[in-house]
Amino acid sequence: MKKLMRTVLSSILCVAILFISSLPQVANAAVKSNPLPVNAQEGITTLTPTSSGIMAAAASTTSTYWISRGTDGLAFCKSSVTWTYTGSAITASDAWQEISGIFVQKGGIRKLTTSTSTKEYWNATTTFLVGAVVGGVTLGYSKDWVDQIIVNANGSASVVWAN
Repeated sequence: MKKLMRTVLSSILCVAILFISSLPQVANAAVKSNPLPVNAQEGITTLTPTSSGIMAAAASTTSTYWISRGTDGLAFCKSSVTWTYTGSAITASDAWQEISGIFVQKGGIRKLTTSTSTKEYWNATTTFLVGAVVGGVTLGYSKDWVDQIIVNANGSASVVWAN
């Protein structure tokens, strides 16, 4: 029985390592004009503009920018940032991650302190894991990517893909 378990675990580990080694390896490829890493996507959704306040209040717009890595169902992580902007300032923002599959973990998404009222920098961490974490020790293989999402007060957004 133990030999069968070792054989099965060994086979799963080999398949997972092959999968992870086929994931994107891109050196600081930036933004929309460059091709995306393999199995990576990005997009932006703009909601209908709304106005706040009365009379002379500036209209604001809310948009969501997202990036994703991996293959849905096996190892997939989607990181999203939603921000509200007036054209001259970002007035609100929020971020989240969604995952699917057994070989992926959310590493978190956080706003950097270098962000300003006109530009925000968000680091989105994705961890692909083959094996297990036992007592803080990874048994198997683990790979982290930290992609940087940048959103602007003019409504544009971009990503700097980690390698």
